[in-house]
Amino acid sequence: MNIILIRHGKPTAATNPTLSAAQFAHWVNDYNSSTVAPDSVPPTSLTQLVADCYIVASCLPRASHSALLCSGQPADLTFSQLSEMALPCHKLPLILSANRWLFVNRVSWLLGFNGKVESFKLAKARAKFMAQQLQNLAQTHQRVAVFGHGLINHFIALELKKLNWQSSAADKGYWGSVQLQQVVIA
Repeated sequence: MNIILIRHGKPTAATNPTLSAAQFAHWVNDYNSSTVAPDSVPPTSLTQLVADCYIVASCLPRASHSALLCSGQPADLTFSQLSEMALPCHKLPLILSANRWLFVNRVSWLLGFNGKVESFKLAKARAKFMAQQLQNLAQTHQRVAVFGHGLINHFIALELKKLNWQSSAADKGYWGSVQLQQVVIA
């Protein structure tokens, strides 16, 4: 059995402008509703890897669109629980680049300042739930390709390792992937 966790392609809204806190909140909304940029093409090696897989994707447009671009067909199954781990948008009196806002808000979230979004603890529980769901799908379909997001994929991989799955080295960029195989313990 194999599970391939794949990060989506580069979104059309993947820009790094300088923003206020309010502008950053709008930037996050635009990012979450964007599809994959026309110049972000999946590597041939990845399209070949997922050719015979059962395709699963996050409900966010960039992940669902990535599944379509990579496999040539819509995902067989989508899960809202595969969405990226929440990102709070704290109202700080700062003007920062989008990347710096991402860093500040992600660190604050990891430290427990989640505002009105899902906490880190709940997000990790969601990753654990999805690892179990993906394992069940792999038992049925043998090979499962999952189009998701960087952070949630990382925590799903950690949970799968706890369930006796072994992983290859992870590529974390756009179209990055990690392959996992279940280890049979005799």
